[in-house]
Amino acid sequence: AQDRRQHQPGDVMLGVTGSTKRVGGEPLTLRGAVAEATASGLNLQSDAVGGAAWSAGVAALAVPVMQRRVFTSAATTWTPPASVVSAKISVIGGGGGGGGGNSTAAANAGGGGGGGGGGAVIWLSGLATNATFSINTGTAGTGGAGGGPGTAGTAGGSSNFATYASATGGAGGGAGGATEGTGGAGGGGVGGDINTSGGRGGNSATAPVQFGGAGGASLFGLGGPGGTLTTGFNGTGFGGAGGGGMGGAANAGGDGRAG
Repeated sequence: AQDRRQHQPGDVMLGVTGSTKRVGGEPLTLRGAVAEATASGLNLQSDAVGGAAWSAGVAALAVPVMQRRVFTSAATTWTPPASVVSAKISVIGGGGGGGGGNSTAAANAGGGGGGGGGGAVIWLSGLATNATFSINTGTAGTGGAGGGPGTAGTAGGSSNFATYASATGGAGGGAGGATEGTGGAGGGGVGGDINTSGGRGGNSATAPVQFGGAGGASLFGLGGPGGTLTTGFNGTGFGGAGGGGMGGAANAGGDGRAG
């Protein structure tokens, strides 16, 4: 006989080694159920939505556990716990700082946006529990000072996961001058199963608009907007770049974010 019942949104079907777990000959379908781990396995208890309240211990059900770690120190190490046998590694370079705006009356362009950090994603399996991996996190680029003329932002630092994957930081945005401040180039990823380039920073505008250029994005970060009446805005997330400061006044560029 076939089970022709339509499953509703929120139903949970539990599979064990490729087969459906059954209780009393019926598929174990939980509508509105809650699950809690117990010492004897996984205890499943319905909230009586769509049927009478019941509970069943399913000791044979294997429930994989996912762990997430974020490393932000400039240099550190990681030793996988005994329970970790595979890992998805994401490496992000630091975002570049935005350039400062030029306050000189005759040459007052805004600063260019910094470049976003590059990225690399790699999947590793068969990790040895006694292995130790070195990790370096790229530093954030700093925004350039505004003035007559302004100064360029600094580049973000490079990040790496041991020798497996690395990502370079984005370049700093150019200073505002008599002409537009140029946006910084984005960083790049190397060694990953997926490698991404950070977004290039935007060029600034010249008089009479004088807006700063927007910062470039990274795989896990957004670039800060360029200054329209103020300094450039900082990047967000991991590896987002800073926006350039507006020209016409001593508006500094925004800072990038570390990888």
